Amino acid sequence: MAVRYSGQVRISCVYRDQGDYRCMVSSPGGREILHVNPPASGFGSGVSYDSPKAYDRTAHAALSFARESLTDEAATTDSGWHVGRTKATAWGSGPNTARSPNRRPRTKRPLPGDSSSHGRKASEFTDRGRKAEMAGYFSSAAVWYRKAAVEWKKAGSPTRARLWAARAKDIKTGGRQMGTLYRGGATHSMKKYGRSRTRTRR
Repeated sequence: MAVRYSGQVRISCVYRDQGDYRCMVSSPGGREILHVNPPASGFGSGVSYDSPKAYDRTAHAALSFARESLTDEAATTDSGWHVGRTKATAWGSGPNTARSPNRRPRTKRPLPGDSSSHGRKASEFTDRGRKAEMAGYFSSAAVWYRKAAVEWKKAGSPTRARLWAARAKDIKTGGRQMGTLYRGGATHSMKKYGRSRTRTRR
């Protein structure tokens, strides 16, 4: 007995003493039992009736004779049915991966709120907050992040809202006493209690 796979279709075949193959084709749409006779000339020189190659060709033939409702989720290529020996090869591999006749192409689903007006505002506020944080304006960054959290919540993305609200809280509590040494070392800006003091280093 051998089992072959084609997309979501499973084909089990067994060679009988009567000289034919008993095949069961099963898929989400049901199952069907078929009896497939081997070719009169055999499968070729040196290929026995119970060899893997013989079972490959028999499973291919069983797919061709099965009713259409069972083969809707079978894998096809430009040359016909694709038959794999394991579940991992049910859809093939590489650039010539098989496809289902009725399978819809996969499209990337946008994240919640990305295309809404609130989502666009939230993205803008997030970018402003990042720029302010990089420049050392931590109080301003926290304000922008809080605004972004509100907009993400309105846009239907609570996960992002919690993320940026937590970031704003972290900056507000830990960023006040942080300082940024500006390029050239001429100016040193210190953030304390939400206010900035700038003094020239001598």
